[in-house]
Amino acid sequence: MINAVNFNRVWNYAKRGLKMAPDFALGTGGEVFEKSLKEAVRGVKGADGKYFGGTGYKNFWQKLKNAFKASENHNEALIKQEGGFFKAMKKNLVDIPGAIQKGWIDGGAVAKAAGKSGLWGSVKGVGKALAARMPLIGSLLFLAFETPNIIKATVDGGIVDGGAEFVKAGARATGSMVGFCVGQALCPIPVVGGIIGGMIGEWLTSKVVGKSYTDRQNEVKQKIAQANTNGTGFDTGTTNPFAMGGMNADQFMAQQLQSAMMQNPELFAQYYAASRS
Repeated sequence: MINAVNFNRVWNYAKRGLKMAPDFALGTGGEVFEKSLKEAVRGVKGADGKYFGGTGYKNFWQKLKNAFKASENHNEALIKQEGGFFKAMKKNLVDIPGAIQKGWIDGGAVAKAAGKSGLWGSVKGVGKALAARMPLIGSLLFLAFETPNIIKATVDGGIVDGGAEFVKAGARATGSMVGFCVGQALCPIPVVGGIIGGMIGEWLTSKVVGKSYTDRQNEVKQKIAQANTNGTGFDTGTTNPFAMGGMNADQFMAQQLQSAMMQNPELFAQYYAASRS
């Protein structure tokens, strides 16, 4: 039952979610969430490559809330430290080349010290540097793919429709990133778990916010094409004999009237009664 208490609780959750969504989808909030959930469920990775200290899926809902809280705290600290999320995001983008270079050097040095291939160690170091920024990179790519849809909605429907599509795209990007982080935290296969989780997260979010403007337009076009294929639509294309010059206007209208009456017996009855009066 919806009452004032429940409404205020939902509203507070919504405000907190909106506040941390940009950092979660485009910043480092997702990494903090993933790390917190992974350590609670699977534990901490030791020197032997095995995890210890995790308690599995016991009290999973509480662990999930704790992971979100850790991400929220990180977001608040980031705002205080960097002066705002978008300044922090700019810093993250600028730091990517340096992080890749550092990953290459440090990865190679660690591998050589362990008596392993320095080249392979450098490649792994670069991979780790990029993996740490995948939330930012992946979300930016997602929004880039959504840009044509947002532009089309704005051109056809104005600023309001365009703004609505932008919000929906942001929601799907955030939902996808939540799924990605959950998949990464729970699945022992790093990339696979993230991809599967991201797809599920985006699909679930789409069920809430609805389909994009482009998807809705494509559905309408498909229905029109299907209607014409089944002969239930008004044919004005190349299959129209009048359009090709095979009929005059009177013949064409008579054909359309005959087709309509065959599909609607009630219309035929009305036409017949009118002709007999």
